[in-house]
Amino acid sequence: MATRRRKLRDLVRSGQDYWLMDRYDEALAEFNRAVALDPSNARAIAHRGETYRLMGRYDEALADLSRAIKLNCSDAWAIAHRGETYRLMGRYDEALADLSRAIELDPNGAWSIGGRSRAYLEMERYDEALADLSRAIELDPSAAWLIAERGETYRLMGRYEEAVAEFSCALELDPSEVWAIGGREQAYQAMEQHGEADLGHAAEAGPSEAWASGGRALAYQAMKREDSWIIAHRGRAYQAMNRYDKAVADFSRAIELAPSDAEFVAVRGWAYREMERYDEALADLSRAIELDPGDADYYAARGQAYQAIGRNDEALADFDRAKQLDPNYQPPTA
Repeated sequence: MATRRRKLRDLVRSGQDYWLMDRYDEALAEFNRAVALDPSNARAIAHRGETYRLMGRYDEALADLSRAIKLNCSDAWAIAHRGETYRLMGRYDEALADLSRAIELDPNGAWSIGGRSRAYLEMERYDEALADLSRAIELDPSAAWLIAERGETYRLMGRYEEAVAEFSCALELDPSEVWAIGGREQAYQAMEQHGEADLGHAAEAGPSEAWASGGRALAYQAMKREDSWIIAHRGRAYQAMNRYDKAVADFSRAIELAPSDAEFVAVRGWAYREMERYDEALADLSRAIELDPGDADYYAARGQAYQAIGRNDEALADFDRAKQLDPNYQPPTA
């Protein structure tokens, strides 16, 4: 019996180590072995569920986490991670119920409180998000991700100076926290202060601990995406300043990093359209539509490019398609 328990413990620890290395298939194999060794072990089942969550396999994550909670209804860790899974699926009422229950069971769980704040944030319940973040930061004052999250909450509330202060504090704690750099730039822009240096630093730094929804293992999963996002975000800043050559260069680099990201391709197409480089604009916007045929904005933008070069029938077809996808879309009048 002692040997079996030791083997089970070693498998769970090995799976956790694989999480930190972003090797989820191997983590899953270890947790599968652990569950096979003891099918009623709630900890092993919950950790397998968390692995599924990290892999984006949310239905399987819910199944395992719910099974673990049935076996141990007071497991705050499993309940909190099920709540985070619900949040990622957009099932906010269930997310709040689970995260609140986890906090009742473990009132000092900063991760659970921070997770609930993210759900409130996405529901635009900013006061509640802010209250949770302040409580979580009191519990874990060195957690840069929580401080950056509070900065984002302030930004969305229009409290830009406080947002900048929070983002700066997060960066002092962790200078490679690139999401905070991007958030601070957005706050600067809202204050009509272009924070171009911040974005340059973010694009060059490369995230060693990219911010992501949830635990640190998921942050590792987001690294490559975050790199491309920061570069594209700097491109948007250049575009807003009418510095189109630099914008296109950044968008092109972002596309190299994430070639299947329709948004990056589309924004480069918009930049080309503003530069009156219509053939390139049409090529990019058509590619964006191939990647994401359900986005009305892409059809509308391509329609405007067609209209600019007198291809009116094609423009009208795109405007009609945009209207079908988004009944609130209004085509240009001229």
